[in-house]
Amino acid sequence: MKFSGETKILLAAVNNVSLAISLRSDLAIMKGILFLLRGNDLILSGYDTDIAVRTVVNVEGETDGGIVIPARKIKDLLRTLTGDTVCFEMNANYIIKITSEETKSEITGYDETGYPEFPVVKNEESEFTVNSEELKNMINRTIFSVSKHEANPVFTGELFKMRDGILEISAVDGTRLSLNKRKTKHEHDFEFIVPGRSLNELIKIIGESTNIGVSSGKKENNEEKEDENVKIRFDSKHAIFNVGKYEFITRLLAGKFFDYTERIQRPGTTFTYADTQSLIETMEKMMVFSDEKSKSSVRLNIRDNELDFCYKGITEKIQDIVHAEKQGDDLEIEFNPRYILEALKACNHDRVMISFAGEISPIIIQPIEGDEFLYFILPIRIKK
Repeated sequence: MKFSGETKILLAAVNNVSLAISLRSDLAIMKGILFLLRGNDLILSGYDTDIAVRTVVNVEGETDGGIVIPARKIKDLLRTLTGDTVCFEMNANYIIKITSEETKSEITGYDETGYPEFPVVKNEESEFTVNSEELKNMINRTIFSVSKHEANPVFTGELFKMRDGILEISAVDGTRLSLNKRKTKHEHDFEFIVPGRSLNELIKIIGESTNIGVSSGKKENNEEKEDENVKIRFDSKHAIFNVGKYEFITRLLAGKFFDYTERIQRPGTTFTYADTQSLIETMEKMMVFSDEKSKSSVRLNIRDNELDFCYKGITEKIQDIVHAEKQGDDLEIEFNPRYILEALKACNHDRVMISFAGEISPIIIQPIEGDEFLYFILPIRIKK
């Protein structure tokens, strides 16, 4: 195998494919990236049995072939090279010679035939597309509610649910639910659960895929990143996300997700309408004093047209008032300020509606008009 290519483009592609490499694997070959050269197409692949990433880079190919190169070593080497181009040449003993300007190096690789095959999804009817920026935003606005505990594995992922052409992405950790919706043109209903770790890596791919110039270097017709679509298809075990020149494959989580449909339709007794940024600023003030480790809570008193927030510790105290419109009953309720802050920061509206149904019922944050997002947060029982 012999080829040469642009150093920056190869480095960007190697960095992204490395997202699927687990350096904790007991198998040395699984800590490597598969390089396959076919003509002028260099196919780079990474796989850790949970996540797989593959892309194609345009190079000047001389001799086809394949090799698995240790991911950390090739990534660190490419990062330090100063030449605009780099040449790779493999000998019969799987030693890859890498040359760029005055720098010459050799890395011992592995036989490519020992690298595992990628999962194949054949269910073409499951295929649908979502705008890349919208998908990234939907994930970012819900991923913080994914559970970090393995007691219930399905809660460590996010539910993708399609109903009547509406895509819902939701996450729940036992104390809160985050939900985001978008209209699509897909006709079939479905649902599947994607691990949170996979989605964290996927949004990195979405953010980088249009910046590396793979294959041709520039986009045709001056396409912008926000105009790209992510093509998604899935079966019972895996989902494939095609993002630009990248193919991102993830295993799916098996099990039944939390059925939130009826819970989020509960009637409220108190409704408040307030400026989102003012609420964020107040929650940030509360977080200065609230100790997450001791699960400190903030108390909210709703009366007239004021939201009176107060944190009171043993030796510290802070109080802040946000002016708001109010409908319904006065109320006193306590909550974890981090949960409210994360939800508010995910809202892309200048004003939000926060509804309540008593001091022990969930707090619901949603847009004043429409149903694009919803955050459902359990309060903390007030100590009398």
